[in-house]
Amino acid sequence: MVASFSEYLTYIRAIPNEDEIRVTVGYCLAAAGEAFGGLEPGWDYQVELRETPDYPETVVVGPGKVRIYLTVNRSRVGYLFEAGHEVVHCLNPCNYGETFLEEAVAAVFSLRVTENRFGSIGLDLCKLSENYERAVRLAAAIDDDVVRLGRQLRGHVGNLRKAEPDAVKELYPDAPESIVRQVLEAFPRRGLGQ
Repeated sequence: MVASFSEYLTYIRAIPNEDEIRVTVGYCLAAAGEAFGGLEPGWDYQVELRETPDYPETVVVGPGKVRIYLTVNRSRVGYLFEAGHEVVHCLNPCNYGETFLEEAVAAVFSLRVTENRFGSIGLDLCKLSENYERAVRLAAAIDDDVVRLGRQLRGHVGNLRKAEPDAVKELYPDAPESIVRQVLEAFPRRGLGQ
């Protein structure tokens, strides 16, 4: 039990062991399944820590196998933030082709699980890069609850990467055409902030 604010900050900033990291990823996978209607059945999700490249990434490494790469020496908050983001990419595993939409949903979901677990203190330790902030702004212009947007579109088309402008407009007829086109553009690949 943490007795003081200072001890709590020390706890959430500490580097967890690998077993705790795997539990964190499992928690995020379960939360993503609940939030978005389940993961692809039959897939094996493995977690690996790596030094280079120094950003988290989700990669399909074989038939039915996904490797979630997280960076080494992160804090408890950092691992939860990274894992929360990466598990959204596990919803419909495939390599490459992320859109601003998928990245926005992943970013907002990661912030949500971080806040649920560590409160506003943990959330204050998480920062999104400029591209992720842009993705979130675009998605929020369609639905101010970006996780709901992701859940509805995934339920409608089955895969966030397969969302087309017509599908978005069917669910959100008032969404501006220019925003819909931008949110479905390819996202420039690179690591998360924080």
